[in-house]
Amino acid sequence: MAYRKIEIQDYSGTIFYPKTTADIVVTSNGETLESVAAKANGASNPNLLVNGGFDVWQELESYTFKGNSLAGYCADQWMFWSYGDGSEAATITRVEDGLHVALNGYAGHAYVHQTFPETEYSKKLAGKTVTVSFEATISAAGRMEFALKNSLSNFGNVSTSACAPSFALKVITGNGARQAYSLSGVVPDNINDLCVAFDFRGTDTPNAAYTIHWVKLEVGGAATPYVPEDSTLELLRCQRYYRRPKDTVTTLPRITDNQYLLLDHWFNVPMRGDPTVTLYEPGNIYGPGNPEGYKFGDEGWGTANHVWVKGYDDRTGFKRVNGIGANNEKLDSFLLADSSGVAGNSYYCHYEADARRYS
Repeated sequence: MAYRKIEIQDYSGTIFYPKTTADIVVTSNGETLESVAAKANGASNPNLLVNGGFDVWQELESYTFKGNSLAGYCADQWMFWSYGDGSEAATITRVEDGLHVALNGYAGHAYVHQTFPETEYSKKLAGKTVTVSFEATISAAGRMEFALKNSLSNFGNVSTSACAPSFALKVITGNGARQAYSLSGVVPDNINDLCVAFDFRGTDTPNAAYTIHWVKLEVGGAATPYVPEDSTLELLRCQRYYRRPKDTVTTLPRITDNQYLLLDHWFNVPMRGDPTVTLYEPGNIYGPGNPEGYKFGDEGWGTANHVWVKGYDDRTGFKRVNGIGANNEKLDSFLLADSSGVAGNSYYCHYEADARRYS
């Protein structure tokens, strides 16, 4: 094999060169000399996953599920799905250093997964070697599978061919210690949506607990160090797909009665596509940090598509919105069901904008 002379820098920036080809180890998985040099520099590949450190939770920070086919989002961009007899309830909870899953006697499967955000980018990875790495604390004897899958058109056990087969799979039995794990595989040429999936197997260990501290997906045959994303940038990355601000938006005042309320509310980062927007009354989630644990749409009090008169903290003079003008960059206008009594008023509400892949 022919070697090229490559430049390596140590942490102080001092440049040196390997003395002989024996000073450079080229691994059997085909790592290039450049990648070996990058590791000598302490370099790290970018994380292809969004919110790999579970730092952004725009919805609730605790979820309980029981029974079959319960699906939804927990930490931003991470979905959960349950498959069990419903005899006990499992929980997914935000913790200081990651995402915690407690099976609590759940005799089924609890899944947490992220499907790669862009189908088009997944296809660009066809034929390439990718590596997923993560750090987890798994209770003693707790059994977990994790996999790289070529689609998530179906859920189900990550290892079964009937449910979007895995192209790389690893089974772990925990010992209660915090450890790092990794798995590599070649992305199939017929890739649809690249997916990282965790299967917490309550069928085997129904009282196990798991904390996933971070997850990283990268191109290459070996894991490079996980580097936490800047918190502001991570929030913006998440808001490309979903946004649910706790503050309210206010329409411009109308001089005369008019069927349209104008907003001109620009998103701080364009969304990946035109979102589905839902409006909610402003009075039901007031308070620092949403102390009531309210999730939009879960209570009768939180009527969708109602806007309140600015200055009121109840439904006095509310209006129902029949249509919303929105694109991937802004909320533009509300179409009212009834325009009478609008003159002189501004209206306000909370909103949820959803442009995720699976909503």
